[in-house]
Amino acid sequence: MNINKAWVFLGVLMVIPAIATAATVSVPWSHPVDLESWQEDGITYVRATEFFTILGATVDMGTYPVDGLVRLRGHTISLYHASPFVTHNSSVYNLSVPVFFREGDFVVPLVPMSELVGQIIELKFTWNSTSGVLQFFQVGGIVGPIDGEVKRNGLILTIHTGGPVPYEVFKSTDDWLTVTILGGELGKLNFDRRQYSRYIWEFKSYQFEESVQLSFRLRPQRLTWAHRFATDPNRIEITLIDTTFALDSSDQTVLLNPVEPAAGQGIESDPIELIVIDAGHGGEDRGAVGRRGTKEKDVVLGIALELAKLLRKDPDFKVILTREEDVFIPLKKRADIANHSMADLFISLHANSAPRKSARGFETFFLSDAKTDEARATEQFENASLRFEEHNEDAGSDDLSFILADLMQNEYVVESAALAEIIQKEFGRSFKTPDRGVNTAGFVVLYHAYMPAVLVETGFLSNRDEEAWLSRRSSQKELADALYISIKSFRALYQEAR
Repeated sequence: MNINKAWVFLGVLMVIPAIATAATVSVPWSHPVDLESWQEDGITYVRATEFFTILGATVDMGTYPVDGLVRLRGHTISLYHASPFVTHNSSVYNLSVPVFFREGDFVVPLVPMSELVGQIIELKFTWNSTSGVLQFFQVGGIVGPIDGEVKRNGLILTIHTGGPVPYEVFKSTDDWLTVTILGGELGKLNFDRRQYSRYIWEFKSYQFEESVQLSFRLRPQRLTWAHRFATDPNRIEITLIDTTFALDSSDQTVLLNPVEPAAGQGIESDPIELIVIDAGHGGEDRGAVGRRGTKEKDVVLGIALELAKLLRKDPDFKVILTREEDVFIPLKKRADIANHSMADLFISLHANSAPRKSARGFETFFLSDAKTDEARATEQFENASLRFEEHNEDAGSDDLSFILADLMQNEYVVESAALAEIIQKEFGRSFKTPDRGVNTAGFVVLYHAYMPAVLVETGFLSNRDEEAWLSRRSSQKELADALYISIKSFRALYQEAR
């Protein structure tokens, strides 16, 4: 037996994966920390010393088999090998699943142990099993007031929180932007919606048992939005940008620029210069295939090569292609190419497919959780390229939502949204096919790109007419022209913002 990969308890052999996963633990007084973790029967285990160190506790060990003694803020927790029972001071507590001793350290079930710890230090916690994030938070943080700063093309909302708080932001299809603050307690909001009526139609606030919910009903218009948590003072900042106004206006004074993060966040002044163009799929990964046999991998490579020609003729740009021939490149490696070259933009090109043969049109995605069934279907299809990657345990899996952990706090989300809007607008000018709009989804290839990044679906190969159009070289040149103009427009807008 390889003692490094197995535990024996109560007569049962517990096999530990050779490659551990990661769990992220966050506490109010420090930055999130990634811990080595393992899964067994759906339970996440972490090393006791690492876990309790984050909480400011110490763990003393005896010799195997051994009891462990945890000292946490004047409390003691005793751990026993292969037993679900622990003692807190003099009381017995049942974790429901066992603790183990392994290689000089105890390994504890993360969520059950957090329940006990939360009771001891008076913290609540949330656990996202999909993203592997456990977050402790204080109950009773005062929420309010809410301030607003109006720009000519947007609005910055500032929600004061009184301290570090976990929160979530979600926009529904009926234009409600909802902020949920865990552990929050409603204070004096002093928020007069009428001052911001250009962007906000209605406002509601709710106090629940363990959270505060703030709901802003936005005026229906082309708004992009982003959020972040800032300190000194502690606050949640939400940026709302009317991209149509910003892109059409010649008056750039007193504007909230689509490429600018929320107020106070530092931005670089480097020009948009190096563009990485990613032709999706390739090699054995054909991507979508039309009824006439047109392959997505061939269509998007044709567009990418034409776009590269245009960019290479322009002295303002440099360009790198993730592939220039019919070869398969793993999804993460495509983004790594952009990261290692310190690219300024990453554009991944694709052609869509749908069971409904009448589906038509173009759409552009930036990275966030998919909000519609169609976006989820596109996400699932494009991420299916993982099955062609070697040594990939998740190959072929439809459950790729692990990449969506807190994605909306990605520092490039505003820039990516603005680029997506520009591409859609230019495609709308250039082509007669339907504009399916800007959407969000959790594409693996975008998740790993640390720069403004979008995924462009140029049309539907499952549609007979669009398949014929996409297969023509002249059409691929037209698409490349529209993308080139979009890149130049984004660069100009970005430069004006500086």
